[in-house]
Amino acid sequence: MMHWPDCPDNFPDKKKTLQETWRRLEELYHEGKCKAIGVSNFMIHHLQDLLSHCSVVPHVNQVEYHPYCNPKDVVAFCKEKNIVFQGSCPLARGRIYGDPNTVKIAQNHGKTDRSTSFN
Repeated sequence: MMHWPDCPDNFPDKKKTLQETWRRLEELYHEGKCKAIGVSNFMIHHLQDLLSHCSVVPHVNQVEYHPYCNPKDVVAFCKEKNIVFQGSCPLARGRIYGDPNTVKIAQNHGKTDRSTSFN
């Protein structure tokens, strides 16, 4: 998985570096060394750039997703392109603990505030 749509400043041509990184993942996929390849934290413009030059569409895009961060546009784009959207950070880095809204939802369903973010 390519974790971030950027690379450190010491790379002179970031776009080329990202393209080469994806090409290497494609090679591993074509060689059967991995069953799927994907990206993480890619927004629509990042995905569009990747799709413009890739031979293998990412199988998954893992993006932060919880009650405070719900990138519906990215979810819809991934669905349209047959890319599995995988949410990460469901507990919002601890912000969800004790939040009055999630506590109320949890109580209405007989759950804990922590568990409401996983469904």
